[in-house]
Amino acid sequence: MSKIELIHGSCADQVADVVVNAANGGLWAGGGICGVIFRKAGMQELTEACNKYKTPLNDGDAVITPAFKLTNAKAIIHAVGPNFAVTPTAFKELFDAYYNSLAVMEENGYHSVDNGNLTTDKNEVL
Repeated sequence: MSKIELIHGSCADQVADVVVNAANGGLWAGGGICGVIFRKAGMQELTEACNKYKTPLNDGDAVITPAFKLTNAKAIIHAVGPNFAVTPTAFKELFDAYYNSLAVMEENGYHSVDNGNLTTDKNEVL
């Protein structure tokens, strides 16, 4: 049976097979939870893994890297959410980012996910 649990806390600290990073299209270390995940995983190692992907990723895309020093997860899924202020199809792309992160998780044989909020730093819903 599936189980959904809502937890108030940092997704960088929860134990799960995969942690979903609120990524930017360039897969660079960013601010907020993205920066926390990069620092905990190991800035150099995670940057090198991200650099193997052809960027920029599109809004809604999701890719996977090892978790490196992020000991509470086995892998990191980097999902790119839209900017609601400038993207007319933002709701669809936000859905795609969550959906694709779950698809990548399943494709890689993982079963539990710690999926925080995506695009919360750039949401300006009208």
